[in-house]
Amino acid sequence: MILYLVRHGIAVDPNDPKIPADWMTKIEKERKSRLEEFRTKTIDKESYWAFWHKGLEWGHNLKTVSPPELQRVYSAS
Repeated sequence: MILYLVRHGIAVDPNDPKIPADWMTKIEKERKSRLEEFRTKTIDKESYWAFWHKGLEWGHNLKTVSPPELQRVYSAS
């Protein structure tokens, strides 16, 4: 925020503790807004999220792979 204020010619004290607090408030407000938007888009039973999630219920299991196994797989390609 300090850079924004300086760029726009606004005098600012870089040691002002209010500046980081203001940024944290803005970040939290934006995070909540985006999270709420995500929730509204994914709550519908016909949403792409629900469709994708249903695809995970086919019984496919993810396998944990060790770094040596990963190295072997990637070096073969």
